[in-house]
Amino acid sequence: MSFSQSSRCPTKERRSKSIPQDRRSYDYESFTSGVVCATAVDPLSQIYAVLTGAGKLLFYPVQKDSSNETGCTQALDVPYFYDSEKLKFSISFSRERDQFYVPSKGRVVIFRRDGTSDWEEASSLSYPVNEELCLCSLSKGGRFLAVTTASNKVVVWDVEASIARISSSFAYRDAKMPITSIISNPPDNEEVSLIVADSELQSMPIAPTTTIVEYDPPTVPAPFVSGAMPMKLQRRILKRNEHGTITSYEDFESSQLDIRFHNTALFHPIDLNHGDTRYVYGDISTKTVALSSAREGSTRSELYVHHIASTDVDTNKSKWSVQLSGKESIQLVTLAERFVAFYTSYGHIRIFSLAGTQRTVFSHPGKIMVSMYTVELRDVDLPVLTQQVPVAITPGSELAWAAYSAKGALCSMDSQCCIRMLSASAMLLPYFGACLAGDHREGRQEHVPACVEQSREAPSTRAV
Repeated sequence: MSFSQSSRCPTKERRSKSIPQDRRSYDYESFTSGVVCATAVDPLSQIYAVLTGAGKLLFYPVQKDSSNETGCTQALDVPYFYDSEKLKFSISFSRERDQFYVPSKGRVVIFRRDGTSDWEEASSLSYPVNEELCLCSLSKGGRFLAVTTASNKVVVWDVEASIARISSSFAYRDAKMPITSIISNPPDNEEVSLIVADSELQSMPIAPTTTIVEYDPPTVPAPFVSGAMPMKLQRRILKRNEHGTITSYEDFESSQLDIRFHNTALFHPIDLNHGDTRYVYGDISTKTVALSSAREGSTRSELYVHHIASTDVDTNKSKWSVQLSGKESIQLVTLAERFVAFYTSYGHIRIFSLAGTQRTVFSHPGKIMVSMYTVELRDVDLPVLTQQVPVAITPGSELAWAAYSAKGALCSMDSQCCIRMLSASAMLLPYFGACLAGDHREGRQEHVPACVEQSREAPSTRAV
C-alpha cells in the first residue's frame, strides 16, 4: 500500500512515504516541485503516481530500487491543471494498468502506455464548461468514469465507447458544500451506482428501501338499504320511508313481519309470518310491498311482491314470488311506480313489472352500495340538469347510510355517525354527530338513523 502526506500550506519540501506490508519500516520520498494534491496506486500495487500542485505527474515504484537515487521513474506535465486550496483532487489507474486519468481544467487528461514503456499523453475527455474537474472514480468494470466539478456537478463518461461521450450529468446538493470523495459501487458492469460524500457533518436519515410494494385492495362496504337497520338486530326495520314502515321481529320460536302504512285510512296493517323464508330486504310504496331474502345454504334467494293496488279480483294474483337459480342472491331491492328492481350478487339488475313479469336484466360495472328510486320528470320540454356532488365523510370513515329527508334533501351518514344534509347551494352541512352524543367510539352505544324530518327551525333526526 502506498500513500502520500501533504498539507495545504506551501512549504519547500513535501514527503511521501512507502509503507511495506509488514509496517515495520518507512521509506520517505522528497518532493520539491509543489504541494502533493493526489496519489494513486496501480491495481497490481507495483507503481504509484503523485500529482503535485505545480501540475507535475510523478511515477514511483512501490519497491524502491537502490540503483535509482531519486526513485522517480517518470515525470510528466498535466496541461491546464490548476491547484486550489478549496478543492480536493483524485487520480485513477485503469483496470488493465494501461491508462491513467487526471482531472484538469475543462477536461480529463488521459495518459497511456504499452506494456512497460513510458507513459505519454494520449487524449482527453472534454467537458463543455471551462471549469476545474476535481475527483474521478472509475467503475470496477472500467467502462464508466465519474468526475466531479468545482460547481458540485457529477459527470459520467462512457470511456469504452468508440467515441468517449458523456452518458449522464447531474448536480449534487448545495453548491456551497464541496464534494470530498466519490467511489463507484458495485463491481457489476451492468448496474453501477455512485457513492458521493460531501463535507457536511450532519448525517442524513437512512430509511429501508422497499422494492416490492404489496397491493392492498380497497375495502368496499357491503350493500345496504336506505332507511333500514343492521341485520344483526333481532328487532329491525327493513324499510322506512314516506309511505310506511316494514319491521321484522325474530326470536327463537317465530319470525314475524309487521307492515304499517302512515295513511291508515286507506291501507290496513299487514302481518306476515316469514319463518320458512327469512326476508332481510324490503321496500314499500302506496301500491306495492316488496320483500327479498338472501341465499342461505341450499335455500334459494326469493323475491316476494304484494301488489296492494291491484285491480284483479283474484287476490292470489296480487301476490307473487320468484326464486333465483344457482348461487345468485338478492342484495338490494327498490320499488318504483310501475316496476320493482333488485340487484344481485352476480352484478345483475333485474326489472320486474308489478304483475310479476321480468321486463329486462342488465349488468352493472361495479358494486352497488345503496338503492334509491327516481321520479318521472313531467317538464319534458325543459333540459335535464344533472349535478355531481362528492359525498364528504369523516377522515378514516366510510359511507354507512344515505336517504332523502321529508322535503327531498339528500342526507348521508358515515361510519363515525356524522349526518350531513345537502343544501340548495350543493354543500354538505353537518348537523348531527352521534359520536358526540354518547359513548359511540367505545362501542357501548350504536345509532341507526331511520329518517330525517325538516322543519322551519332546523332539521331533526329520528334514530334508534
